[in-house]
Amino acid sequence: MRTDIEIADFADASRRLAESIDEAVRCLAGDGKVLLELSGGLDSSIIAAALARCEAQAQAVSLSTGSAESDERVYAQVAADAAGIALKFREVGISNLVGRARTREARPGLPVILGAADSVLSEEGAAQAITAFFSGAGGDCVFATPNAAGAAADAAIRSGWAARSTWRTIEAIARYHNASVWSVAGRAWQLARGASDPGSWPRTRGYLADTVPLPDAPLHPWLAETSSMLPGKRDHVHAILASLAHIDGYPRHAIAPTRFPLLSQPVVETALRIPSWLWVEGGQDRAVARAAFANRLPDLIRDRRSKGALDGYALAAIEQQADGLRPFLLDGHLAHQGLLDLARVENALRERVRRADPRAHLLLPVIDTENWLRAWLGDP
Repeated sequence: MRTDIEIADFADASRRLAESIDEAVRCLAGDGKVLLELSGGLDSSIIAAALARCEAQAQAVSLSTGSAESDERVYAQVAADAAGIALKFREVGISNLVGRARTREARPGLPVILGAADSVLSEEGAAQAITAFFSGAGGDCVFATPNAAGAAADAAIRSGWAARSTWRTIEAIARYHNASVWSVAGRAWQLARGASDPGSWPRTRGYLADTVPLPDAPLHPWLAETSSMLPGKRDHVHAILASLAHIDGYPRHAIAPTRFPLLSQPVVETALRIPSWLWVEGGQDRAVARAAFANRLPDLIRDRRSKGALDGYALAAIEQQADGLRPFLLDGHLAHQGLLDLARVENALRERVRRADPRAHLLLPVIDTENWLRAWLGDP
């Protein structure tokens, strides 16, 4: 990253991030009537706090699937109360996984598992005659949630291994991941040694047949200038790029557009100017964002480390619809092209999968792709 545009001071970074988010929300909301999908997580709560300073008429809806892991009503209510926004709770049923996509998109877009949630939001948006939906999606990526030791590698490359700031970052990441300092330092050393490597997109074969090649993805222009890009910052860019795959294909856009302020250009550019090690200050993820809205968020939200999950919901959907998924996948377009390991797919649908088993979650992208293909090609 160019040091001449870097925002290296934590307090300055927090201030500028808050300003960019407030401005993005204000411009995207205008003076219309907006509906915020409010989970009570940090990202959507930040959007609620920013909407509180806008001229727009803001309301919020919090969705749950009826399971304890997705029930965030306490957090959502606290966030809504702090922002002075009216909040409505809605429960979401199981999504239909084998319903053909309703629109033809350039890429799959909205995961099919979220279809029922999208329908509920559509109902609320139509009933309230809103001008826009608002979402905190992308916050995990833009706010550089650490998934490795990249920030420590960046600090070491910039300041040296003996620097106090480097070891403070190593300790912060170790605390966040509940790992040893030495394991984080070792991983940071490996990353730092390969700092000029542009890196490749993480890939998994999943349910693809063994005969299907896995070629390297073309290098994205954002990642082309690797000589000046630190490995942790490159991970940051990778994450933002990946998040952009999930902003299309929402049927609710027939009611009103969805605004993603945290993925807006001013916010992304500000976030990328902030060094990776500042984002893990004090052993917290998204530390700059937490500090940016510290005075506008309740302590329960600002210091929250947990997050709602949809694991049980996804597994229940697959188990309940296994009989329909078998012909849908085993006799679908992907199967006819020889792209799937049919035995593995059949086993995954026959066996009861445990929550920690990744096999069911790897099945969801296959279902999304088959739905997407049928939108374009019809039934096989």
